[in-house]
Amino acid sequence: MMINARIRLDTPLLGDKHTGAGVRRFSRADRRLERLPLEAKLWAWALSQSAEALRIPYSDDMVRVASSIRCPTLAMHARSYRKAAGGALKKELFESVRAGTVLEVQFMVFSKPAPDAAVSGIISVENFRRVLETTGSMVGVSPWGSKFGYGRFTVLDVSEEGALDVGTCGGACIPGQDDAE
Repeated sequence: MMINARIRLDTPLLGDKHTGAGVRRFSRADRRLERLPLEAKLWAWALSQSAEALRIPYSDDMVRVASSIRCPTLAMHARSYRKAAGGALKKELFESVRAGTVLEVQFMVFSKPAPDAAVSGIISVENFRRVLETTGSMVGVSPWGSKFGYGRFTVLDVSEEGALDVGTCGGACIPGQDDAE
């Protein structure tokens, strides 16, 4: 099944790729494209951490996040930090999505577990919502999220689109992508 989630960022979502200009940016093949890539491994890790904390049976192969979202307006964010207690205050610039921005993220939730899945069964929409809410409030989905509190969000809405026919794409479909893009 496909699940659409509307989330509102409570803290900025930061880019993580170094550039020669001294700014960490989101990785995009073409900066003119209107899509912002999502880090699938980061989302998988964050969702699994939340599911484990909630004691909800979960495996990374149960859910896939879309490879990208419609690109919101980006801004620059200066992150301040100290390398050691009492050390000099340093700043680093990041391309960011501002706190308060509402994002629409699509997830593909498999209705049958893979034959080699670590956990059997499927995750219900309600349990997925609980996992997503915990991810947003406790873990975050920014490379700097779990340690420094970036990429935290509030879930505004979770809706199910319907059953996913995995046979039409051989199991390799990525939500949010189609051949026309």
